[in-house]
Amino acid sequence: MFIESDSEKGTQVKLHKAIPHNHPPINNAIIQGWIQHFASEASVSPYVEIKNQNMQLLELLDQLRLKNMEVEHQLTEIQNLNTQLQASNHEITQLLQERNLANEQLTAINQELDKFAYIISHDLKSPLFNILSLTSIISEDLEENNFTNVKKSIGMVLGQAKTMDKFITDVLAYSSMGRHTINKNRVDLGELLPQIISFLNGPAHIKIEVTENLPVLFTEEIYLQQIFTNLLSNAIKYNDKPDGLIQVSCQRVDSFLQISVADNGQGIPLEDQNRIFEAYQTGSRHRNSSTGLGLSIVNRIMQLKGTAIWVESTGRNGTVFHFTWPIAELVLS
Repeated sequence: MFIESDSEKGTQVKLHKAIPHNHPPINNAIIQGWIQHFASEASVSPYVEIKNQNMQLLELLDQLRLKNMEVEHQLTEIQNLNTQLQASNHEITQLLQERNLANEQLTAINQELDKFAYIISHDLKSPLFNILSLTSIISEDLEENNFTNVKKSIGMVLGQAKTMDKFITDVLAYSSMGRHTINKNRVDLGELLPQIISFLNGPAHIKIEVTENLPVLFTEEIYLQQIFTNLLSNAIKYNDKPDGLIQVSCQRVDSFLQISVADNGQGIPLEDQNRIFEAYQTGSRHRNSSTGLGLSIVNRIMQLKGTAIWVESTGRNGTVFHFTWPIAELVLS
């Protein structure tokens, strides 16, 4: 290629192309054909050519932009799918954890049911056997017209029946605790405690003192009835002093109310203090006079309320049961 430029004649570009040796001879006719062909082509402005190329580039850019938008949309969908997948995995993990927890609870319930059945069959056999024996004795006394012994035996039968009734009541209370929604209502401890004390009808030599200005709560009344009935009845039952004294007090400790039931009775040995709150467990001194469910009922109520109960006792200097209650249920005057 040769370029010649002159200010008057302009610019001339000469192109040379090598012709292969086997190419047909080039004559004037062929040359004239080429001249006519090139002369017939429309002249193309460099500006127009660049503009056309730019238009093509713009079209390509638009196509690329659309492709990018499609890719971004697909990426967003993939991210959403990943989020949904993670949420599903989290839900599956939670379900598996709940299933494992349910299996553990079911295993514990089955174990408790086995223990429940054993305890019930064992503890009901004794009064039933005594009742059967006493009815046999009553029949013999009736044949001999020995009505004095009959009256005595009937009293013993009634005592055994009351033992069975107490045990069955405690079993039902323990087994149903926490399975039902219990409505809350306004409970004035200053009114509730005298009612419970009157119902227990303790012996004359045992005095029960209740501190003044006890709080009013908005809570489950049945829970407090169960707690105070068990604690006070135990304090009465196991008080071996001729001048028995039971004291009920209340104070605020941090975010809880701490209620205490103290007595000057025989006390609880240190080795028994941890296990008396377990179901079917009684202190070594009380094995023949307790169903072993009263304090476990109280302990289960504390678990349901998210509070605690504990005992303090040294030697034979009496016993103090402390339990806490949510301060949030306190009714402010």
